[in-house]
Parts: sequence; C-alpha cells; structure tokens
Amino acid sequence: MAAQTEISEDYGNGKITVTEAGVATTSNATINDEVSKLAEAKPGWSYEIKFAKDSNNAIAVTNMSFSDGTYKISYTSAGFDDAAAGTTCDTVDGAQIKKEAASSKFCRLYKKYINKCIKYCRHIY
Repeated sequence: MAAQTEISEDYGNGKITVTEAGVATTSNATINDEVSKLAEAKPGWSYEIKFAKDSNNAIAVTNMSFSDGTYKISYTSAGFDDAAAGTTCDTVDGAQIKKEAASSKFCRLYKKYINKCIKYCRHIY
C-alpha cells in the first residue's frame, strides 16, 4: 500500500514523531500528494488513513477507508470490512493522510464561489 510505503520512509527519515499517548504525526507537508502519486490515485478516489505505533512497536496503518467512487471499504486492526456501495470513503477519526474525490472538492469550491457572488450582488444592489 502506498501509504505504508510513505509512512515507513518518513519514519526512517525522522519525519514522524509519536507522543506518549501513541499519537503519530508527520512533518512531511506533502505526504498526501506523495501517497496519491505512488498509488496512481484517480480523481474520483477518496481515502482517509490513520497511522500509529502498532503492537510490534512499528509505525503502521491502523485505520483506513477507501472509495473508488462506486464502492468503499474500510480497514481497522481487526481486519477489513466487506466492500459496500459508497461514492466517498468513511470518516477516519484522527486520519493524517486524506484525499477527497475531485468532484466533491470541485462542488464544495464552486458552492463557495457562488455564495461569494451572491453576497457581492446583494451588496451592490
């Protein structure tokens, strides 16, 4: 998995820190883009990935949800859920790596733009 590869590389390069509570963070500001590139992620894909120290004291993916725009699947340390219909991935609390489907991002930005236009027009008239 692309995320595990990037996480392992960041950990080896000292870019990942872990708190006493086991919460992991990375100083790599481009990890989202690096994972997308390595995974050859399609525009319609969405995912959320959380990593932390595992029971073997190694940095690993602990929770993940992925959607290809038609189906979604989730993973926890207990294993994978069954794939189900879903245009976007499920929310993963504390996820450090995220990718939003391009169409969702476009719609959100477009809505924001339209709202600004409406405010501007109301101000003029």
